[in-house]
Amino acid sequence: MRQAADWCWRWWDSRRFRKQRDRGLRHFILSGAGTYREDPHLIADAYPDIVALSALLASPELRNLPFTGSPQDFGRFIRDVRT
Repeated sequence: MRQAADWCWRWWDSRRFRKQRDRGLRHFILSGAGTYREDPHLIADAYPDIVALSALLASPELRNLPFTGSPQDFGRFIRDVRT
């Protein structure tokens, strides 16, 4: 779960998924209020994504796909992570 949380924070910090994150935060934070890294509102908003990615990383079927040497397996893993 820690690895999944680290990946998610990196994605959000990269600003690539900022729109999706900000859209979700509207449900938790009053307009104009700021947030900080350990803000419980951020964690509540991120929790479903972190849990979903944790399940993928823990899956016996999927977690080894990037290491098989097969481009198809690696592609499947990337598709599942993106989803």
